[in-house]
Amino acid sequence: MNVAEYLQHIGIEDKVLPPTLETLNRLQVAHLSKVPFENLDMFGGERRKMDLINVYNKIVKEKRGGICCEVNGLYYWLLRQLGFAVKVIEGRPYKVDEDDFFGPMSHILMLVNLDGKTYTTDVAYGKHSCLRPLLLEEKLVQEQENGIYRFRRIDPTDQNVLYLEEKWLDSLDAEGKIVPVSETNPHYCASVHRTEGWNILYKLYIDKFYELEDFKSAFDFFQDQPDNFFRANNFASLRSEETVLNLHGNCLTQIDFKRCPDGLTQRRTKTQLDSDAINDVIRKRFGVEPPKTFVPKADGK
Repeated sequence: MNVAEYLQHIGIEDKVLPPTLETLNRLQVAHLSKVPFENLDMFGGERRKMDLINVYNKIVKEKRGGICCEVNGLYYWLLRQLGFAVKVIEGRPYKVDEDDFFGPMSHILMLVNLDGKTYTTDVAYGKHSCLRPLLLEEKLVQEQENGIYRFRRIDPTDQNVLYLEEKWLDSLDAEGKIVPVSETNPHYCASVHRTEGWNILYKLYIDKFYELEDFKSAFDFFQDQPDNFFRANNFASLRSEETVLNLHGNCLTQIDFKRCPDGLTQRRTKTQLDSDAINDVIRKRFGVEPPKTFVPKADGK
């Protein structure tokens, strides 16, 4: 495992990278644009191991991506090698259609301490990944190039459990006119867990820290159990400063962001792919080679 080779893979050539907020920003943006969040091995590929050497070889040598345990796990190793004060915590992703959450240890992310302030960093949450680190401060609205975020405390008496929320964005139609999200998104309104106008990305627990090995059982479960989220459809996702590219089953969605006078907006372009085109899109648009025995699964069953 080689730090310089890893950095070169994500497009960073610097020989010296100080553990600063500027560096953390650069690393997160670069990582999200180069290493896809993807589950292609679960559809005809090999069964993977979570140990760092195997994950390093997959991502850096084979030029693949992975799910959160793999991608964030390796990113955690990189941050430590660069001298960051970083700790692993768990998140529980939100299921918007059910207004509920996945179970314990279903997502891995990191806290980084810089100059007395704490930031979250996460390079493996697919199309909802934050482009840049977020300051861990309750109620502070943090606007980035392609997303608006905040942390909200669930229980005023419990300082250690937070929701990470993303503001629903208005859309642009084909003629460039703004379509209010309140008129098109059935989840815009408040629910048991949501507040109006905001989506929940995940619930995070900031008082308990973990080793990567603690997520091994969850990683094995995601690979082996046929009726879990990661086995429903093949997916891949990359994020840059201007665009989110997301493959889900046989649907390729490109989300372009534009800042209008009334705020940040998005335009979604969807393309339905046949089975032969999926492999080509994975190679050309996501920059990875699908497993040789990859069989796309696009029916969601």
